[in-house]
Amino acid sequence: MTTPALHAKRTAAAAARQAGRREEELRHLDEAVRLDPASPQALNARGMRALGDGDAATARDLFARAAAADRKEPALWMNLATANRRL
Repeated sequence: MTTPALHAKRTAAAAARQAGRREEELRHLDEAVRLDPASPQALNARGMRALGDGDAATARDLFARAAAADRKEPALWMNLATANRRL
C-alpha cells in the first residue's frame, strides 16, 4: 500500500534523477524502501538505480523481493531476468 510518505519519497527520487542528482535520488529511494520494505514499486525503483550503477547483484536481490511482493507484475520479472543476465 502506498502511503503519502512513500509516495513523497518516490516523487522526490524521480525529481532528483531528472535533475541529475544521483546521491539525492539514492537517499530518497533508500528511505522509500525503509518506509515500506515490501513495496514492489519502491524495491523496483531502487533496483533500477542499482542496475544503472552497475550493481547487478543488489539489483537482482531488490527485483526478487519486488517480484515476490507482486507476483503478477511481468515488468518485475523482466527486471529480475535482466539483472541475472548481467551477473
